[in-house]
Amino acid sequence: MDNEFIRILNLDPSHSFELLRRESVQRRGRDTDLFHYREFNEQGKEIGIFTVEDSMSIYPPQRRTIRKL
Repeated sequence: MDNEFIRILNLDPSHSFELLRRESVQRRGRDTDLFHYREFNEQGKEIGIFTVEDSMSIYPPQRRTIRKL
């Protein structure tokens, strides 16, 4: 997982993350990437699955939004 996602979303950096799927969508002036992750704790036990949305406006001013769904 991208360290930027871990920092912005306040995820535990000692956990590991497995990328399950990535999707890209373009609509309504936004370019959006969806990343589906499985999270594991330090012992390797699965904690859960979550999605990260990384979205950016394709028109000025370009703004980027990262959020956990």
